[in-house]
Amino acid sequence: MHFAYRSALSPKPTTSPSSQTAVNDGNDHESMIFRSECDGVIQISQDGEVISFDKESEVMLGIRSEEVIGKCLSDIIALPARGECNTGARMNLPSNRWLQCHANRANGEIVSVELAMALPRAESSSVLTVFIRNVAGTKHCTDESADSTIPYRQLVELSPEAILVYQHGKFTLLNQAACRLLGATCASDLLGREIFDFVNEDDHTALHASTHEDNPMPSPFIEQMWRRDDGTLFHAEMAAMPLLYNDAPAVQVVVRDITERKRLESIQQGQNRILNLVATGSPLAEILTEIASFVEAHSPQCVCSIRLLDGSSFSQIAGTSADLPDISASPTQIQLRASNIVSDSPWSAQPIIGNAAQVLGTFACRFNESRNPSTEELNLYSICIRLAAIAIESRTLQERMRFLAHHDGLTRLPNRFLFKEYLELALCNAQRHSSPFAVFFLDLDKFKEINDTLGHEAGDQVLREIAGRLRGCLRHTDKIARMGGDEFYILIDNLTDATYARGVAQKLLDEVSRTIHVNRQECRLSASIGIAIYPGDGMDSQTLLRNADSAMYRAKELGKDRFRFYLTINDEEIAA
Repeated sequence: MHFAYRSALSPKPTTSPSSQTAVNDGNDHESMIFRSECDGVIQISQDGEVISFDKESEVMLGIRSEEVIGKCLSDIIALPARGECNTGARMNLPSNRWLQCHANRANGEIVSVELAMALPRAESSSVLTVFIRNVAGTKHCTDESADSTIPYRQLVELSPEAILVYQHGKFTLLNQAACRLLGATCASDLLGREIFDFVNEDDHTALHASTHEDNPMPSPFIEQMWRRDDGTLFHAEMAAMPLLYNDAPAVQVVVRDITERKRLESIQQGQNRILNLVATGSPLAEILTEIASFVEAHSPQCVCSIRLLDGSSFSQIAGTSADLPDISASPTQIQLRASNIVSDSPWSAQPIIGNAAQVLGTFACRFNESRNPSTEELNLYSICIRLAAIAIESRTLQERMRFLAHHDGLTRLPNRFLFKEYLELALCNAQRHSSPFAVFFLDLDKFKEINDTLGHEAGDQVLREIAGRLRGCLRHTDKIARMGGDEFYILIDNLTDATYARGVAQKLLDEVSRTIHVNRQECRLSASIGIAIYPGDGMDSQTLLRNADSAMYRAKELGKDRFRFYLTINDEEIAA
């Protein structure tokens, strides 16, 4: 039984009429104090037998005095065992202070009362005076004021953070935020449950280390996988702090759902990984495959496919789709989706748009069931479509830069640097197989007049036309390059004799001399060609190019619109 002691000087608002009654055998000073605070007065013998029972006591306990006189006081009021109170009498009642205990009313109701006893003036006195007062009306307020956990519980409940308190591994307090986080409707569904039931098995050791009740220091936030009441896992971060709850050691845990944060972090890491592939020059197919895998990892039950637009056809680069929607049917449609899974494929497709608003390809996701993508999935697709556009345009730019490093930007023919590589390769093959080849140096006659009369734009059109015609005169094994201005180098590989070189040269002259129409005006050109043949006209690239150049100037000196070999013997053969 729980007993609470209060000072005899504690305030008590109610004073009964019996408090004015004199008790001759009591200590006058103490009796005066107790009488001022009591509701009733009972006189008992040294053995605890009731001698008198006043009216106020009768009303308080619902018992008539004749029913209790002669009985032991402990029959109607539960008194503490001997030793719990400081008294020299046989009854265990305190002197100089109030004792809280319980009394049995006549109707069986138990009421909370407080008792106090005034010591007699003479040790030989056989009568003891017991003062009684009813505290049932104030007990509830007293209990609440004595409960120090009420302010703490109120603060916990008002907190937007999910807070739970557990003792010996079991929940003893949870706020509504914690209930929502763990998927429960109310705290009573979780009270008494083990905290480890809500934490993934792999994180049990870390949880025990950071939330042990004997740990005197609060733990910092750590990331773990927690489990809701229905078994679904979520990313969480938690921090623990030891405290006393209901006068016993406990642990307060603050838990936050960081699933969305982890998802965004994962997406950011994926973006960085893909951009790193772009920056380090990885193959385009590898980058697009990584993008497709990235989508499938973050969009369950989805198969991603990316195709590049090649003219009017598609070439699949990544993914495993069998039938992507034809985006060329609606190249500006932002969202294409099959509405009937029976007649149409369950695709969600979007175009990949470049910076210049051109369609670069198509990005599509196929779902295992006919459904619309979620908002999170659409945001993910938007990110990946942009990444695909960056990768495609980056590779296009890199390929263009590599192309321009070895090709002429105007005519798209190889430049002098690439031609010299071709020439060195031809020298190696010729030396290995003892096969001759020819180097042509072609210069357009009077091309400057076209620039001067029609303008440089017209001159560029003429150069592009001439380049196409010259390319059409050659075999696929032959090489042609624009050296700059109106000069071209031509390499005729695997030359059988000078007669074949003469035939190619004449064909080139004929193509150049055909009329060219520019801005509704006719332009007529001619060309002078110099020819050097390996090995007779040179054994290295510099000598061959120099001798071809000399032969070209000889052709110009002879009247232009003709070709000349470097060696006189070849010219004589032509003349013959």
